[in-house]
Amino acid sequence: MPGSNILWSVDRRYARQFTGEVLDAVIDRSIVDGETVVREVHTRQVSRMHLSRPDLPDIYVKAYHIPPRKLYRSLVVPYGIKEWRVAQALQKKGIRTCPPVALGIEKRGGLYCRVYFITEAVPDSMTLKEYIDAYGVHGEQGRFAGNASLVDLFADFVAEVRRVGILHSDFHWGNVLITVPEEGRLDFYLIDLHNVLLKPILSERDNYSNLALLNASFQDKIPIRDQLRFMQAYYRDYVHGRRHARDRVKDDTNRLLRRKWKKHDKRCLQENKYFERVARSGLRGFARRDEALKSVLQRLENPEGLFNDPKVRIIKDSRTTSSVAVTDGVPVPGLYVKRYNVKGAWYMVKNLLRASRAKRVWQTANSMRERDIATPLPLLYLERRSLGLLQKCYVVTELVEGAVTLDAYIAGDFQDLGRERKRAFVRMIALQVQKLHQRGVVHGDLKAKNILVRSRPGGGQALCFIDLDAARVQGSVSAAERFRDLARLNCSFLDRRLVSQALRLYFLQVYCGRCSRSELKSAWDLALHYTDRKLRKSARSF
Repeated sequence: MPGSNILWSVDRRYARQFTGEVLDAVIDRSIVDGETVVREVHTRQVSRMHLSRPDLPDIYVKAYHIPPRKLYRSLVVPYGIKEWRVAQALQKKGIRTCPPVALGIEKRGGLYCRVYFITEAVPDSMTLKEYIDAYGVHGEQGRFAGNASLVDLFADFVAEVRRVGILHSDFHWGNVLITVPEEGRLDFYLIDLHNVLLKPILSERDNYSNLALLNASFQDKIPIRDQLRFMQAYYRDYVHGRRHARDRVKDDTNRLLRRKWKKHDKRCLQENKYFERVARSGLRGFARRDEALKSVLQRLENPEGLFNDPKVRIIKDSRTTSSVAVTDGVPVPGLYVKRYNVKGAWYMVKNLLRASRAKRVWQTANSMRERDIATPLPLLYLERRSLGLLQKCYVVTELVEGAVTLDAYIAGDFQDLGRERKRAFVRMIALQVQKLHQRGVVHGDLKAKNILVRSRPGGGQALCFIDLDAARVQGSVSAAERFRDLARLNCSFLDRRLVSQALRLYFLQVYCGRCSRSELKSAWDLALHYTDRKLRKSARSF
């Protein structure tokens, strides 16, 4: 086209509406009435556009930018071209996706520099994640056309994806659109197609890969019973080996999650869209990137002054640490500020070659939240060094209001509960500690004072782990590390009248999960061994 550097390819169904001049006007924003940026990273931007011409539908424009310094990216086929080809192939296979409108290629010196992939927006649609967040796993209507459930219909869709040979290397619930027409039919659309490979048939390994990616996105978001129901519906015609397939998907899911967690563990110490580097009065560190934190950062211009402020509530003041609760002049729910006191020259020398305790707690807290383990939201950490020697360090988290420590709750409200409610509460604690260990976290000081009990908005209680000074995040937790944590928790309740032996055994039974009677007895003996050893060190007894 004269006057245009973009070479356009238009789908034949849209050739009359979207001419080259119209598409150039879209990129120039001259016929765009409204634009919403859906996603933006350094290599691509996805925007939803409402066009001023009434004969043109709403569209999505995905603009891929290829940096000049990455020459190899300019030589291979860009993602936008792959997505254009895959979208057209999917429509031929009968899999719904956002209808492809046009592909624009811009070259400079014979090399790709920009690619534009344009699709028609699916009206009244949302991602499966948004839909379940809004209406729950059973959907807005509960049952749909043909009295089918959301879980069963989605299982049928994923089975169809498998049947036509689609391997999606980023197959999660954010990459599936959902619409519910008036007649109650449920339609699914596959999006974000640059990670899709089309094969004549999917191998077992490819099939498990798709399911594991999907299962990883459902982790802690969808009840287990609904995940099992999905697997049963997906494998309804695959009777033999169903248990093996379920176990294989579970193992692949855990491997994917561990890889994702390990990758995300590092980003709290990097400049990105989640975290930012901060410097305050000679103090340096990282903070969560949030507009609401601006006022918090202003209040922390001089964190040392908070410990002398009469308006703050002093929680602890010892030789090793000091902590205060700040509720005046900060957004709800307030701040918990902890200072690690320098105990002498040797302490400074030790920290010369390792991260400060505030930095370690900051990393651990963010890693725990990434693993969906409840702990107060970490807001920032700050430290001051002189010639590499640590002078001061602070960590700031949200203040957990209205919570009591587990030992206080057990000594108080817990005693008024009936037998079944007591067992339900003990079961909740056991499952939370089990999840803590299964996801590679050793608390190191898992006593009742370091577990908070707070009321849920909809009723019931929730737990929150605090005081992470001795906590570690690692690939796996050994049996010795597990039972040392359990022994500390057991030693928090020396009074057998508060927690009976039957409840302690029930806790261990839930924590161990499915196990034989002999395995449970061995775990009980091991827990008693570590408990006795802990009590002898502190000269205590039951």
